[in-house]
Amino acid sequence: MSRSFIITVLLVSLSIPVPADADILACRTDWERHDGQGLQSWGFDSGQHGAIMEYDYAAIPDPYASGWTPAPSGQSIDYNLSGNSTLCDQVECRTGAEFTYFKTHIYLPPQLEFTEAWVDVTIVDDGVRMTVFSPLHPAGVTDPGGYAFLGGGVSSNLLAYMSDDPWSVVVLTHVDDCCSASYIEGVDFYVYVGGRPEAVPTDCDIWDDDGDGWPEAGGDCDDTDPNRHPGAEELPNGIDDDCDGVIDEGTDLFDDDGDGFSEEDGDCNDGSGLYSPGAPEDCSQHDLDFDCDGCPGSTDPDCGGTCGEEPDDDDDADDDDAGDDDDIGDPAGDPGATLSSPGGCECLDQEIDLQWLGLLLLVPALRRQRHDAP
Repeated sequence: MSRSFIITVLLVSLSIPVPADADILACRTDWERHDGQGLQSWGFDSGQHGAIMEYDYAAIPDPYASGWTPAPSGQSIDYNLSGNSTLCDQVECRTGAEFTYFKTHIYLPPQLEFTEAWVDVTIVDDGVRMTVFSPLHPAGVTDPGGYAFLGGGVSSNLLAYMSDDPWSVVVLTHVDDCCSASYIEGVDFYVYVGGRPEAVPTDCDIWDDDGDGWPEAGGDCDDTDPNRHPGAEELPNGIDDDCDGVIDEGTDLFDDDGDGFSEEDGDCNDGSGLYSPGAPEDCSQHDLDFDCDGCPGSTDPDCGGTCGEEPDDDDDADDDDAGDDDDIGDPAGDPGATLSSPGGCECLDQEIDLQWLGLLLLVPALRRQRHDAP
């Protein structure tokens, strides 16, 4: 294999467009807060701050309804009553509580491979429970490990309750069960994707504005057009329909092999950079048409072939280029010239036939002369 051939292949491969990485990532909304139903009392000591049984008295507001307001920090909640509690002079510690709710809507792009999802709470007083709402669990579900107690902690893996649909809502139920303090701070949501943990950002768009099933966070490059989204059919229209960063790929308008020509431009083999209009022809073979002119190899005029040339007007070759018919002689040429075939040979058979014709015409005349003789 020649060095020039290798260089050509390398240059072609380097020039083939590569799909751009779409801005696809897990995304969530800012934390929102709901003050709930006020003081709830059960009348006995639960035995532990943030005890699981306390949440039996909580009633999570509809996460899809109104009544939610922004949390002090959209990124990390940071709810803190500055050392005070609304329970002071109301109930004894752990015999009643006030619940405050925080929610975030989460989008997990289906084309990404998530293996875990969890809530991390830096510090809390007195406790918090994590509940997931999704199409599979419209009433909400709380994993037995979905709690953090006085001081803080990390929830269990919540992904199993979220993975049936890209959109889910996670609601945190914060419980204040004693008048000493009330806060929940440094809360974030994490996923494990691509072999590493990542905090789910809020500076992204999870809403599907055009109703095609794909938000901007999922790679929708035009969320005002339902015909443009990941997985859409790519059409030859000069638009990136499937939002992969490449325009018209897979259509006749796209230069698949990166040689500067598409099928629409006359590329007869858009899977190889060796074929294109104007490419050098290989005169040593007979069936490969590298320059896409319809004349392969040695038949190409560039190789001395006659492919594509216009034939003479005559039925046979014109020996003297005068445009006459060589089958009946050459009146414009030498009067003594003999009849010739298209290959230039003398047509003796035609001369003999004419001689016999002349004899046949002469015989009747001789007979008449003989009859008329005295």
